[in-house]
Formats: sequence, structure tokens, C-alpha cells
Amino acid sequence: MSDLEIVWTKVDEAPGLATFSLLPIVEAFVGTAGVKMRLKDISLTGRIIANFPDKLTPAQKINDELAELGKLAMRPEANIIKLPNISASIPQLKAAIKELQGKGYDVPNYPDVIESVCVTGGMSVTIKSHHNGGGRPGSALRRINYSRSSGFSEICPRGMAAMVGRSCSRSLTKATWSRWLLSAKPPSTTLWRSWESGCQ
Repeated sequence: MSDLEIVWTKVDEAPGLATFSLLPIVEAFVGTAGVKMRLKDISLTGRIIANFPDKLTPAQKINDELAELGKLAMRPEANIIKLPNISASIPQLKAAIKELQGKGYDVPNYPDVIESVCVTGGMSVTIKSHHNGGGRPGSALRRINYSRSSGFSEICPRGMAAMVGRSCSRSLTKATWSRWLLSAKPPSTTLWRSWESGCQ
């Protein structure tokens, strides 16, 4: 990367309009100073294409530019103009996949059960990381330090793979009491948090 370069992120929906309207103005302005602009695609469709290259033609494949931006953001010479991107809902994901498939991209369908997909790659990772534009690991580290200082003694020490098959979630349909119990060795339970949940 040249010292005189700015990376601009290509995104979806309304922020994408800024690329079409504002980017030419920025390019003209910074171009007079000899600064180049480079476009990086972190749109929803771009993320899907980048993460499922197995059945794509060479002309259809694109790099995982979100991962590249994550590495670039750690370098001192990085200049990134990152527009906000969407946190895709399931209907948006299914529509994006259907549109790509209609244009000849052989990408997989959205799984009916997201847990059925490998936790270390594939659709679940793409879906769960799409809203994290820039992929800055520092954000995750700040959350861990906050959790440690707030009384949490362990932060998933064995990783996500250790939790597969042992986690449980429930949807509440009315206001109820709930509490978290922490099991320890020797066997005992301790009330960890308790609150009233105001479900609608």
C-alpha cells in the first residue's frame, strides 16, 4: 500500500448511495494532492461471494476484502473511510443469495438451522461477522477485559467448538423471571444474576 492512498468501503443500501454521490467528489479533491482512492467491497453480496468460492468461476471469485481490511486496520499507514454496512436479517440474506443464484453464482442456500453449519467457517461465520465491518480484533479484546472486570472469571476458554451441542436457548412469549446458575466443582450452584424480563 502506498503512503498516499485511502481505502473506501463499498457497502449496501443507503450508505451505498454515498459511494455513488460522494466518492467522485472525494477522488477529485484528494487527487489534486496525489492521493489515490481504492474501493474495497464489504457489501453483503460481496461477503457471500468471497466466502463461498468453491463452485464459482474464476471471473466470479473475489477476495475476502473484509479480512484484508482487518489486517490493514492494524497497520500505522492505514487510511480507511468505512461506511456503515448492514446487519443482514434472514430475509435480506435469503434475498441476496437468491439474487446471486439468479445471476449464475453457485452459492449455497441459507441453512434452515444455522447450528447445522460448521462454527469455524461457512455460512454461519459469514452471517455472524457481516456487520463487523473492518474486523478489528481490538473491539473483541475490549469486551473481554470489560467482562473480566465485571466479575466474569472465564471467557469461553475452549472456544466455540467446545460449546456446540451443549448450549440451549429459549424464546419467551411473556414477561417472566429468569436467573443464571453457575455450576462449579465440587458440585454446587450459585445464583449469578437475576432479573425480570419484559418480553413483548
